Amino acid sequence: MTKIAVYAIALNEEKHVARWHESTQEADLHLIADTGSTDRTIEIARDRGIELHQITVNPWRFDTSRNAALALLPADIDICVPLDLDEVMVPGWRAGLEREFAKGVTRPRYEYVFNWNTDGTPHLSFFASKIHARHGYLWQHPIHEIPTIKAPFVEIESYNPDIVMHHRPDPTKSRGSYLDLLIRAVAEDPHSARMSFYAGRELMFHKRYPEATKELTRYLEMPGAGWRPERAHTCRYLAKTDAANAEFWLTRAIAEWTSREALAERAQFYYGTKQWPQCLDDARAGMKITSQADYQKEGWAWGSVLPDLGSVAAFNMNRRAEALDLAEQAAALSPGDERIAANLKLLKAT
Repeated sequence: MTKIAVYAIALNEEKHVARWHESTQEADLHLIADTGSTDRTIEIARDRGIELHQITVNPWRFDTSRNAALALLPADIDICVPLDLDEVMVPGWRAGLEREFAKGVTRPRYEYVFNWNTDGTPHLSFFASKIHARHGYLWQHPIHEIPTIKAPFVEIESYNPDIVMHHRPDPTKSRGSYLDLLIRAVAEDPHSARMSFYAGRELMFHKRYPEATKELTRYLEMPGAGWRPERAHTCRYLAKTDAANAEFWLTRAIAEWTSREALAERAQFYYGTKQWPQCLDDARAGMKITSQADYQKEGWAWGSVLPDLGSVAAFNMNRRAEALDLAEQAAALSPGDERIAANLKLLKAT
């Protein structure tokens, strides 16, 4: 029989222990490595029968902590599900995992919904691959850590749509230490494209744009930066950190890997600069992309934004019939949007 363990590192997660545990009741083992909680995390976990260990990691780094938790799992476990306390599994996850591992898979890919719109629909989702076989893996990197294989182990990956993980974070919890950890990670391994990408992104989040531009352009020049969707996303970040060259970076993003999001972002740029033919072209091209291919899906680009931009562009080009058609599509996608409704009313009256 396949044995599955759900394991986590935790610090002051009393709000989430019960939800985390309940979403994975089908697991054979639940294990939490607590790193110094001062709230009721430990008490709640023990009351629920969760195996609880207390560990100390100083200086703090996520890979060391996760490796400590992994080492506490029994050797006869087959599948390890690293699930943070603010994450939950969607029903059907165990059957999906069992099917993949029965085929010899050691590290399945699955859908991960990172955050949510106010109406409860997914805002940002992508494919993740942190679930892994019990043996042959160690975690690597101080932050944005990933399970990496230990030679001579052979990794086999797959994708199963029945395995879905949701991120349901506490918005009051600080993530302020992430930048310091990323700067340390780049210093430890300056040739890691993964760490360079995340460090550049974090610098952008902190509005340290000159430093972000330097790190993100360094990433694009690295031999290990070969994943085209991530390269395209880097160019989109550069359009923000190097705003004077936004059109260049957005055009390069589309050349690296054409996505609905990149086309929508460049359409927005052309809308802002009143370049109506280019705006309409990008809106039309983006609307032709109807499925997520191999990277993250950003909800904002999959709603009314493209037909809305296209409608405004077509109107300004005196293409009224096309503007009306696109406005109707936008209104159908966002029926509560008063501005789009007003635009549609105007177009029907002209």
